[in-house]
Amino acid sequence: MNLIKIESLKDPAELSVRWSPTNVCNFACEYCWPDSHAATHTAPNNLDQVIANFKHLFNQYQAVGKTKFHIEISGGEPTVWRDLEKFCTSIKEEHDVYITIISNGSRSIRWWKENGHLFDDVVLSYHEAQADVHHHIKVADTLFELGAKVVVSVLMDTSCWDQCVQAIDLMKEYSNHRWFIHAVEVIPQHHLTNRKVIPIFGDDKLLTKQQKEFLSTSLKQFPKVTWLADNFDRIRVYESRATLDNNSTFNARTEDYITKSLNHFYGWTCNVGVDSIYIGWDGSISASCTQPLFDKQYNVLSEKFAEEFNSSVIAPVKCTIQNCFCKPETHVSKHYENI
Repeated sequence: MNLIKIESLKDPAELSVRWSPTNVCNFACEYCWPDSHAATHTAPNNLDQVIANFKHLFNQYQAVGKTKFHIEISGGEPTVWRDLEKFCTSIKEEHDVYITIISNGSRSIRWWKENGHLFDDVVLSYHEAQADVHHHIKVADTLFELGAKVVVSVLMDTSCWDQCVQAIDLMKEYSNHRWFIHAVEVIPQHHLTNRKVIPIFGDDKLLTKQQKEFLSTSLKQFPKVTWLADNFDRIRVYESRATLDNNSTFNARTEDYITKSLNHFYGWTCNVGVDSIYIGWDGSISASCTQPLFDKQYNVLSEKFAEEFNSSVIAPVKCTIQNCFCKPETHVSKHYENI
């Protein structure tokens, strides 16, 4: 049986925008992709131009039926950008914008109290070798009290595995609220000898049997039932529905296509570029997998963006990538070209 179609379970009226405004980071984790903390791209300093360009981007996607915009801001460490607050405030003025931020949580409690209201979802990555678990707990509690959906992703560093497990236990014991805690497998960079080859999760050479068992259930804590009931529309257990060539279907979670080696979409027609875009540190718009999306390269930081980019270029693409290793993009609606 072969996979022939994937249908996203996301609202079809929503455009997902993943943006890394900087690759400056105040952490330097061994397992982090080196480019993510290379400090080669500082955050943009032409803020008014950037805001105007994002609004133009949203207007053009509105012309093809998108009415909701989910921006996921990451880095580097996005909270080092001094204009982050103004950017988040301004882009919500004219459009229905939902903001997720991925942060190492290192900013002060005061900073989070002043700015936490800007973010609808917050993913706090916890890095045992560099973070303070009690500060992390306070940040997560603060954001939860401000109404954010809070996810703490504990990066399970094999060099300090027991301390990572202990950190999860401390979060459960000392937090004032129940938020999501995920245990996330990471692969040390010295195991990535070929940057074109991404290891499959649960590699026996990197993890013990006990560690694999611990990771088999990544969700280590979730909010109370009352919170889940009140926020049901903010939680997605499954990301997409897959169809096989015998017409059977299954619902897929975040990592399913990659871990099951069902991530080979070369030649497929894919809605990446219609439903999802990635904006890199330099402002260029692409897919995370480097798949070209449009007739030319567009840059959301450019002074010419508004005159160059328009809705006529937004259309599905034929995949030219051998293996898709971007979790969000594996769930973008796509189909084998012969169906």
